[in-house]
Amino acid sequence: MLELSLKLCYYNVDEEGIERRSRPLVAYVSTPRYEGLEFDREIAVKDSKALFKAVEKKLGTDEKTFIHIFSERSRAQLAAIISAYHDMYGHSLKKAVKGETSGLFEYALLTILSCSENPVRYFGKVLSLIILWKIKEAIVELSGTHVSIYVG
Repeated sequence: MLELSLKLCYYNVDEEGIERRSRPLVAYVSTPRYEGLEFDREIAVKDSKALFKAVEKKLGTDEKTFIHIFSERSRAQLAAIISAYHDMYGHSLKKAVKGETSGLFEYALLTILSCSENPVRYFGKVLSLIILWKIKEAIVELSGTHVSIYVG
């Protein structure tokens, strides 16, 4: 979620734009849901079909479907949806999101997907970015010059 804050500062968009584009993350953190390890394969298949229809079967993207599914499903259920989507359509849900969305809305959806797939890897990456950011700040403060750090 820290990355989203940094992205919002980077993009410097107006409040209305921030609200619309970050709606998936706001819904994700504010919606109560079951967070156990169990998931329902039938719901995963149904949600995969709805997401496919929302993104690939029409012109534009049905953002409401993404927000609904991404905010109301548990991490385990989202992982099952990711797997079902790949099994059913032969490519990843991440690839579909990248191909059909853009900007902060895309970033918000990809953040939720990454965290659902592998929370340890996701939060490890966030922690690494925070550490690099702090190192950069310290170098700038000590040397008085701008420092660029590439994170791949």
